[in-house]
Amino acid sequence: MAEARKTADWDTAAAIIATTINVNRDPRKGRPVTIQDIHPYHTPAPRGIRLTTETLHELKPIFEKMNG
Repeated sequence: MAEARKTADWDTAAAIIATTINVNRDPRKGRPVTIQDIHPYHTPAPRGIRLTTETLHELKPIFEKMNG
């Protein structure tokens, strides 16, 4: 429960910090700051697998086992 409280507190703090930075930044220099840039407990979402010929050949046995 303490971990959830810590994460919730960081959600609020990161939103306030990101807003403060974005209000005072020069729009011609760089991109806006996001909450995920500041939040220490933020874990990026997995990007997945890029589908190429090689990865499709690697995935083929997995799908064959599922279907047969």
